[in-house]
Amino acid sequence: MTFLEYLNTIQHHGIKGMQWGVTTMSDDELRVAVKRMQMEKKYKTLSAERNETALTKGAKLAGNIVLKAGTQVATNYIAGQMTKAITGGFAKKSPASPTNIDGQLTAARATIAAMEAAAAAS
Repeated sequence: MTFLEYLNTIQHHGIKGMQWGVTTMSDDELRVAVKRMQMEKKYKTLSAERNETALTKGAKLAGNIVLKAGTQVATNYIAGQMTKAITGGFAKKSPASPTNIDGQLTAARATIAAMEAAAAAS
């Protein structure tokens, strides 16, 4: 075999039965790898707890703000309605003009009478 033939040939000098890409680790290397994975897992858990605590505080703050705003809106609405009722209750109304409630009762009675008449006809 000449030097050029030697350069143009592929030769393999591996170990018989050896699998490509498979590495074996010693006990010390495994301990280091496992310890590293445990530390990363613990770090993720602690980071998540810290972030969750911050989110919980933010959610409580936002909830309190919304609760206070809702209470203020409800208080203002009720005060307005009470003022309207008191002011409207003291106003004099002529006997010829029925209140809104009287008009609704009259319409309801008419509807019931019409339904009873239709049921009797059939």
